[in-house]
Parts: sequence; C-alpha cells; structure tokens
Amino acid sequence: MTILGVAVSLALSLWVVKDQFFDGGEVYNATVYTWMLAGGINFEVGFLIDRLTAIMLVVVTSVSLMVHVYAIGYMKDDPGYQRFFSYISLFTFSMLLLVMANNFMQLFVGWELVGLVSYLLIGFWFKRPTAILRTSRPSWSTASAISDSCSVSARSYFTLAVSITLKSLPRQKLIPTRRWKSSQASLGR
Repeated sequence: MTILGVAVSLALSLWVVKDQFFDGGEVYNATVYTWMLAGGINFEVGFLIDRLTAIMLVVVTSVSLMVHVYAIGYMKDDPGYQRFFSYISLFTFSMLLLVMANNFMQLFVGWELVGLVSYLLIGFWFKRPTAILRTSRPSWSTASAISDSCSVSARSYFTLAVSITLKSLPRQKLIPTRRWKSSQASLGR
C-alpha cells in the first residue's frame, strides 16, 4: 500500500512538471491554514509550487519509489518490516514537506523531521551491537538540531535587522539622483 501511495505521488509530480513546464502553469503559493498567531507574526502552513519545486518533487518521489521497491525484497524476512516502511514513508513525507514549504518555519520543521527520521533509520537494527554503539552515545543529531536552531535564529535576526534599517533610512538616500562614479560611491559623496 505504501508503494502505491508513492507511485501516485510520482504520477502527480510528473503532472505538476507537465503543468509548470509545458502548459504554462502559474506559480502556486497558498496558505493552507494559520497554525499560530504571536505578536503580529503568523505561523502558517502553506505550499509553494514553481518550476524548481516541480523538478524536486519528481526527484524525491522517483528516488523514494525506487527505495520502496528495493526494500520489499531486502526487508522481506526482517521482523521490523512494518517499522522500516513506516520510517521510510515518514522520510518521504518529510522531504516533500521540505521541498514544498513556502515559509522558513515549515522548511525548518521539514528539515528537522528529515534529520529525525535519518537518525531512526541509522539505528534501525538497534539490537545489533554495532547499531547500539552508534546510537547510544550523544550523536550528531543533537548537535545538528542545535546548530540548525542557531542558524535559523541568526537568519531571522539578520533579516529583521536589515528590514528595520532599510525602513529607517530616508528614501532619497536609497535612490541617488545623479550617476556616481564607482570611486565616489565608496566615499559616500
């Protein structure tokens, strides 16, 4: 059933590519719902589908379909068969969420879900001694989540600082009335 879902996703992705590249489809950017309002900031869930997104949808769903098909034979006698397919399906969902996000918060959630599911897949055979050694100690996933959070905070601060700075500058200083030579522009003349 999982493979059928991924195959349908691939077919829909190919339809989106056809629409974006051959039928002249418009960019789709819509908010599905508002998750939270905090201090005038909207946390929304939405999707952006343009030409780049269309290509990435095909890449993600085609690779995912190949992994799903291969895993049928590879995992057929494994007692964790259902758990593996639930992880790999969640990984596909996370990648699609990441690819179609239309805001940084949703992008961040998709990115962190990809990291979490990668951690779960790396430690899939947790009963084996080698897997226990890899997943029991403090891992790269904790450091990755912390660094991702710091990176998002820094980008948000920088974007806010630039926005406030540009709003506070007088308009006439932003648009020069005469042509400057490059040497004059650097001296502020």
